[in-house]
Amino acid sequence: MYDVVIIEGLMVLYFKEIREKIDLKIFVDCPSDERLIRRLKRDRNEQTFDEISSEYLDLVRHRHNEFVEPTKWHADLILNGSTSSNNHLDLVRK
Repeated sequence: MYDVVIIEGLMVLYFKEIREKIDLKIFVDCPSDERLIRRLKRDRNEQTFDEISSEYLDLVRHRHNEFVEPTKWHADLILNGSTSSNNHLDLVRK
C-alpha cells in the first residue's frame, strides 16, 4: 500500500513552504502556442475569440512568464506536456 498525495496547480512550486514538503516535484511544460490553443478551445463557448486572445496577450502570458515558468527550476522532473506517453507514468512510478 502507498500513501500518496497529489497536489496540482499552476502555483504549487512557487511557494517555498510547499516545495519543502513535497518529495517529488513535477513540472509539466507546454509551449505557449499550445497553451493558447487549449485556452481557445476551452473558453470558446463562454467568450469571443477577441476576449480570449486579449486576456491571454494582456494578462495570462505575462503572469505565466513571471510566476509559473521560473518555478520549473524547482522541479525534480520536467515532463513534456505536449505529448501523452507511458514513459511519463513509468518515470513517476519509480
